[in-house]
Amino acid sequence: MKRSPRGWQVGDTGDWIGPGGEPATDPVDMDLDTAVAAATIEAERLALAVRAVHPQ
Repeated sequence: MKRSPRGWQVGDTGDWIGPGGEPATDPVDMDLDTAVAAATIEAERLALAVRAVHPQ
């Protein structure tokens, strides 16, 4: 997450995340609560992908 002039953005160039945690082609300005929720959804998705490859 990073601060933008109009709010918060989740992701980085070429790997942006939208408000619902879905991939976005461009940065999306969100309020802090929405950005935290989007980042949480993306983190959970990545954790599931890692567990699928490396089960414990």
